[in-house]
Amino acid sequence: MKTIRAVSLLAALLAAAAASAAELPDVFALVGAKVVTAPGKAIEKGTIVVRDGVVTAVGPAGAVAVPADATEIDLAGKTVYPGLIDPFVTLG
Repeated sequence: MKTIRAVSLLAALLAAAAASAAELPDVFALVGAKVVTAPGKAIEKGTIVVRDGVVTAVGPAGAVAVPADATEIDLAGKTVYPGLIDPFVTLG
């Protein structure tokens, strides 16, 4: 259930970016979530940096710095799949 909510949050952020880029910050960082980078590979407490709608950095907390101009979004206890799920796909 937590995974679905985190994926829904990321999908909502990306959909909102497509609908109205002016409402989202240009740079934001999703911090503290479990980040699944590939099937069977996960970072328990990771950071994802998104700049202008593009994922620019993914890694463990501390290894990926949150840019000074980024809005930080705490996702502790959630699971995120950066770049692996296309919310606009028509398959399935």
